[in-house]
Amino acid sequence: MRLSSWLISATLCVLFSCKPPEPALAPELYPQDGIINNQDQSFNQLKAVGQYDGTSLCTAVFVKLSDNLDAPAYVLTNGHCAQDWDASAVFLNTQSPGHSVRFNLFQNTTQTDQVTIPVKQIAYSTMKGTDLAIAELQATVRQLIDKGITPLPIAKAMPTAGTAIRIVGVPVNGIPQEEWVLRQISGTQGRKTDLIEFIWTWWDMYANHAPGIVGGYSGSPVLTTYKEGVFGLINTTTLGGSSPCYLGYPCELTNQGATPKEQTNYALSVLSVPGCFNASGQFDLTQPTCTLDKGQNVVLEGYPLGAYNPALPGRNGRPQQSLWNTSVSGYAYYRYKIGPVGTVNPREVGGYSGVMATATKPVILDSLPRAAGHYVLSVIGGNTATFDASWQQPGQATLARVEVDTQGPTLEPQIDRVDFGDSYRITLVFSPPELSSYYYKLGKPEETNAADPQGYRSYLRIPITVNKDELPLKLCVYGTDVAGNPTKIVEQLIQP
Repeated sequence: MRLSSWLISATLCVLFSCKPPEPALAPELYPQDGIINNQDQSFNQLKAVGQYDGTSLCTAVFVKLSDNLDAPAYVLTNGHCAQDWDASAVFLNTQSPGHSVRFNLFQNTTQTDQVTIPVKQIAYSTMKGTDLAIAELQATVRQLIDKGITPLPIAKAMPTAGTAIRIVGVPVNGIPQEEWVLRQISGTQGRKTDLIEFIWTWWDMYANHAPGIVGGYSGSPVLTTYKEGVFGLINTTTLGGSSPCYLGYPCELTNQGATPKEQTNYALSVLSVPGCFNASGQFDLTQPTCTLDKGQNVVLEGYPLGAYNPALPGRNGRPQQSLWNTSVSGYAYYRYKIGPVGTVNPREVGGYSGVMATATKPVILDSLPRAAGHYVLSVIGGNTATFDASWQQPGQATLARVEVDTQGPTLEPQIDRVDFGDSYRITLVFSPPELSSYYYKLGKPEETNAADPQGYRSYLRIPITVNKDELPLKLCVYGTDVAGNPTKIVEQLIQP
């Protein structure tokens, strides 16, 4: 009877092309927080989480995107792990020489048991509006499964605020290389929010509270249960930065402007990713269900980069920029709006200007703001004289952002002096954005007046050599932040 049933099943599979069964997910078991040991094979699901070696060392996760086992295997990670840090670009099918993913990174896994797969190409990557990369590996889903690496599903919905979550990744900052292994952090899902960090603006991020996120966790999957699957990727945290809204210290956008929230991590949603894959499991941005930014955007150039103080004179003999002076290209027509971040929403069509022709008004010449704060210029473009569905939509507007910073740096100049026997080597230590430039002068103590602006020269990151037979000398140093606001002047008497 068993033989007969088997023959019938085999015959039906020949007739109807049965798919080979996928390995079932193991029971819902969870490791303790910290380093994960898989000695009894209880956590085989986490073999799908690997270390992404690309533009940065990050974490990536192998995910299920179709039922086709012969489809390419794809991993998800952050855009900043796979591309340059362009805030307005979308990269499609780009080459990734040297990029790879290492799987099976448990504490008890030997190096010979680890599985390293090269990246064939970056199918999709952007830091515009989100921070997502979809990397196609040089392997099929079936080939990875044959190596014991089973993809994790993508969740159907976001968990509600207050839900317990798990973050699994491969941290590296401050950790010896031999301990670059899988670790778990437990935490709590938080609210949805918008962020700015450095030059980027990210929409619909999810705050969470899970202490211990450091470099290397970028791209780590966020889950409630393995069965429910991956709903997000860790993107950034306020746990390691030094200056609000700058690199490593994101700010949330509120009605009061840009506000940092201490001890908070942020994750992006990946729920929309499956909508960009066809039935055969290939990435396809033209799918009607795909909502990712297609990259068909206007290009903006000429606006001030970073922060500025309109009350300061220009630097290097040039006047301070007082207009946006932003050129618009890429489309025949465009619309724009300007305002404080948090108050002005680029994704809402209300508040945009009338239609402008790039041929007759190629440059936006509105005055730059003067009150302290962060401001955004939002631009959308199209090739019809009337705004319609063929245009770049407000939800994917191209943004230019500036900060008006009228406060002095929070840090004092940092001077490092090393004795080389017959000379001293003096280095001025940068700490952007608060210490972004230095100016100094060096001379005989009785002839060198720190308060006199004459004689200061720009420090070009080349150490200053002081011969001891020329001593005593007085060194006068001040720094400026990225907006040009000066620190107080620091004087040092260098004696024999």
